[in-house]
Amino acid sequence: MKTIQLTSVLLLILSKMIIAQTGQGNCIIKYIYDASGNRVQRGEMCGGSGNKMSNPNEIINEDETTKSTTQQQTNSELDIAMLFPNPTSSSCFIILNKPVSNATLELYDTQGKIMHYERVDGYRFQLDLSTYASGTYIIIVKTQDKGTHRTVIRN
Repeated sequence: MKTIQLTSVLLLILSKMIIAQTGQGNCIIKYIYDASGNRVQRGEMCGGSGNKMSNPNEIINEDETTKSTTQQQTNSELDIAMLFPNPTSSSCFIILNKPVSNATLELYDTQGKIMHYERVDGYRFQLDLSTYASGTYIIIVKTQDKGTHRTVIRN
């Protein structure tokens, strides 16, 4: 038991040292998929201290050997840039590619029954799924003229 505790403490100290050296506090892993659902790219979005990201469009591309920073292209359409964690057992976070105002965030089950509805503003939202049964759900974000959807799995 003491070995496990000592190992945990050492890993925590080591991770804090690595974070301090790299200057990257919070990182989010982002996967990019093609139309068939195959993963084609993995990247990381890293920010400085705290929860604020220095540049949300900055992506460190793992596929390149130099791991250079590239700019993510944003389009004019409403799109969910990230949905994480997925699958989840409690809450999930939704980050859009651009801010919205007076939009709706809806959650549907696979039978089309609406489970949650709320008005949202901004580009970053948290959705609590802890009260729902395990299964697959569809998240829809809509404005007056645009909409987008993603699937989330509740463990």
